Amino acid sequence: MRGLWLVLVLSMPLQACAFCFQEAGQRYGVDPVLLQAIGITESNLQPGAVNLNRDSSGNVLSTDYGVMQISTRNANRLVRMGLITRAEDLLTNACFNVQAGAWVLAQHLRVCGNTWRCLGSCIGISKCLCIKLTLWKEASCLHSDG
Repeated sequence: MRGLWLVLVLSMPLQACAFCFQEAGQRYGVDPVLLQAIGITESNLQPGAVNLNRDSSGNVLSTDYGVMQISTRNANRLVRMGLITRAEDLLTNACFNVQAGAWVLAQHLRVCGNTWRCLGSCIGISKCLCIKLTLWKEASCLHSDG
């Protein structure tokens, strides 16, 4: 009985996490598998992830927050909209962070199109990583088809 309880407890965060990506994808018209791939790539799905972006001299240019690594610029937009009070609030609710990431991505894809090149320009990933995301998405689709 203890083993069953442990399995249930350990699987709950994964189910909740998957639900967050599914809900955000539906809300903003973005593939939930793509959102999850971005979350894995950006933060390894770590809600408390914080990364500093520096220039070649080591000066901090911006900070990225949470699962989807929401940039300072986009965090400030969320503050102005009254959705959060400060950028660090993006670390306290992983589902909200995923929603924010989906919102940012959906806006960007509307500007330059639903392509891998547009995705790369939004989240600043290299061509190699863009290919890895493509392969990950294709593998997920093949796996889910049976």
